[in-house]
Formats: sequence, structure tokens, C-alpha cells
Amino acid sequence: MLRNLFQVINVQFHDMYITKESMPPFTSYTERPGYWLGLNEWPSAKIERKTYTLLKEQKLDENFDNSEKEELWVRSPLRLGMFAGKWCSYSAPPDLPGDQRDEDGGALIFETEPLSEKLEIIGMPLAEFTVSVDKPVAMLAVRLSDIRSDGKATRVTYGVLNLTHYQSREHPEYIQPGKKYRVTCKLNDIGHIFPPGHKLRVSVSNAYFPLAWPAPELNTLKIYTGESLFHLPVKASEGDQKVEFAEAEGAEFSTRLSTLQEPDNKWEVNRDLINDTSTLRVVKDAGIFKLEEIDLVMGNYSEENYSVRSDDLNSVTGRTTSTKKLMRKGWDIETKTTTYLTSDKDNFFVHAQVDAFENSERVFSKNFMEKIKRDKV
Repeated sequence: MLRNLFQVINVQFHDMYITKESMPPFTSYTERPGYWLGLNEWPSAKIERKTYTLLKEQKLDENFDNSEKEELWVRSPLRLGMFAGKWCSYSAPPDLPGDQRDEDGGALIFETEPLSEKLEIIGMPLAEFTVSVDKPVAMLAVRLSDIRSDGKATRVTYGVLNLTHYQSREHPEYIQPGKKYRVTCKLNDIGHIFPPGHKLRVSVSNAYFPLAWPAPELNTLKIYTGESLFHLPVKASEGDQKVEFAEAEGAEFSTRLSTLQEPDNKWEVNRDLINDTSTLRVVKDAGIFKLEEIDLVMGNYSEENYSVRSDDLNSVTGRTTSTKKLMRKGWDIETKTTTYLTSDKDNFFVHAQVDAFENSERVFSKNFMEKIKRDKV
């Protein structure tokens, strides 16, 4: 049935988007209101580009003549990004970005006035900035947020650009410190409705860990207002077809399942104020359950830890562990894997280990140690 559904979609529409309605920021939604939009052509003539200029007053203005130019600078804390959610969200555990006010203190922010009417965007926002940095390798992270009347900030989409890739990902080039560059940062495609009275906020930082590993040296990023632009793909017509689907169908789950240990998922950010260390801990514990028909017990546990201390680039670490189990009466097998990532100015260091056990006896073990040159990363 699913294959037939996509065949119908491909025949009727060139492209489809889920357009989401505005919601308060939250790490997990039970329901997200919106609708499916079918477009008969792409690029669509019904999508217009609305351009905003970044102003020195940290405003976004769509009617500015770029005559007033000034440089603003930012050196974001390395911990910025701890509340960014998962790179690819699976909602287990809750892993969407939280209120962006927790992140915006370490970024440059630019806002519109409250909207006088609804604004609906469909497609890829673009940040077209004039920038300079004081180191040869640096990063630009740009977020678009929906600001409610109570100040809460819901991230709509984001993009990250390694500035050495500003011309080409295939042939990166070191940045010349102090030189002005014209760069384009693509944000992820999105469909979103900004209601009247809400504001648009563009947040700019040069750190976004752990979604992106920090640059090899601390650096200061300058944004040149009056000539830096933010482009939005705005839906200008109500005539596009909203796609309706029939009630979902699926097979009944007939296997008898017994829960032996309940799932226990965690998403924790810890700030150690004595050592100025920030740590993100993500636990996905699927619990332990039994398939009664085949007398098989299954367990699955994974944990991620990302940590950074103050402005110490050598302290940045990422560590993941995973344990999988299968058991029957008188027999059990288990695998454990650990991957540990660190870096210095010149290299990444990867240490990985895999162990396999049968009836509690280790039957296989292997360690991997790799040093990878950073090469403009």
C-alpha cells in the first residue's frame, strides 16, 4: 500500500511539503498541527523570495537600502548547541530543540517587528552574509526562530557552514584572517506558518556543538550589517492543493510481548559550575522484553555523552556506547561497543572498541585507534 501511495504522489505532484503551524518550543510533540501541500512544479512560481537586511540595531528589515553598514562580532561559547536537539530527530527519547532563549545569549540575534499578517514559508531559507574571521578555519551557524508574544523561541530551521567551504565543498580553502568574504549558508528546507503578532529571529553563532565539531582554534566572527541578507521562500498564493490521505492501514501486532524491564530514556544537560564543564547525556534505553512465541528475551541500551570545558578546545569529547542482548533459557549473547572522539588543533582521534559475549564469557574483542588529519575542518 505504501508503495502505491508514493506512486500516486509522484504522478500528481512534483514536490510535497509538510507545512507546520506555529507551536510553543518543546522537545517532543504528541501532535504537530499542519497540512500536506502538493506543488505541481518546482521551483514553484507561487513561491516568492522575501529578503531581509541585517541592521546594526540587530533588526531584520525588508525595506532597507543597505546604505548604513557596520560590523558586529560574536565569539560564541563552545557549549552553544547543547539545547539544539538531535541532528536527525527520532523522538526517542524526546530530542527536538528546546526554547532557543537558552542558546541566543551566545549568538548575534536579528529580529523583525511583530508581523501584521500571516507569513507562510515553503522551501530553503538562505543566509547571504558578508563576514570576516581572525583564524583560517571557522564555522558559521544560522538559526531561524519563531518568537511568540511571551518571548518563547521555537527553532524553525537551521544551517551550518564550514567557512573554508564557502566556494566549494570539493576544494576547500583556508580563510585569510581579516578578509571580507561573501558567503551563502543554506538552511534546511521547511514548511512553517508564522502567525500575526509573532516575530522572526535570525541567530548567528560560530559554535554549534555537538551538532558540529568546533573549529581547531577559538575565533571571532564578524558580520557586516547593511550588506548581509536573509532570504525567505514565501508562499504567495492560497491556490496550491492541500493533499488529503485516507485513514492509515496496518497489520495487527499479534505477537505476545512481555515487558521485563521498562524503557528509560533520558536527555540531560549538566553544567558543572566549579569546573565550568557542560555535558549533554542522551540515554536511549529500550528496556528488556520477551517474545513469548519463540521464548526470546531482547534488550537494547545506548548512551551518548558530549562534553566541553570552558574555552578549552582540547577538552571537547564525544563518547557513545551501545549494548544489545539476546537470551533464552540457558543461553545468552551480548555485544558492547564504545566509540570515543577527541581532537587537537591538527588531528581527530578515534578510539573504538567492540566486545562480544556468550553466556557471560567474552568470545571476541577488538580495539581501533585512528588519527585523522583535520584538513580544514
